[in-house]
Amino acid sequence: MSIVRNLLSRGFRVVRYPCHMWRNALNDCDGVLLSNGPGNPNLLTYLSDVVTDVIRDRKPTLGICLGHQVIALGIGARIYKMRYGHRAINKPVLDLIRNRVYITTHNHGYAVDPQSIRGGTGFRVWAIQPDDNTVEGLIHERLPILTTQFHPESKPGPLDANWVFDEFARMVINYGR
Repeated sequence: MSIVRNLLSRGFRVVRYPCHMWRNALNDCDGVLLSNGPGNPNLLTYLSDVVTDVIRDRKPTLGICLGHQVIALGIGARIYKMRYGHRAINKPVLDLIRNRVYITTHNHGYAVDPQSIRGGTGFRVWAIQPDDNTVEGLIHERLPILTTQFHPESKPGPLDANWVFDEFARMVINYGR
């Protein structure tokens, strides 16, 4: 099921904006989803202002794949090019909060440097890829912001990770306008 279909099935009204129109989107929504790529996130540093505005406005936000990396860049983290990347429908992700492992879908060649996630930003790692310890998700300690490096819209395992969309819906209901 696609990202848009996951949102629609949870009662969202979805309006898609190109990335250069993000200011319009922020003024006109209850929640923001920064979606997957393709692309080199290091070429998208101009989107750091999106993250600044989302944090300032306390806007419920979900970042998926490239969106996860853009949010990481926006808080000052570094993104590095992986030697081979993660490209599979059966990659494990360890949820450090719930102490669970999900089988997830990946298609990315860049990752967030965990050493570059600075204290004082309010963000912490909530999920890692256990084979190489890459950052698979960030969460803000006080604000409704959640990210995933993996694709929660895919359903490769018996316990898929599309609960992420339920969590985003909860954030929008609790923190939205």
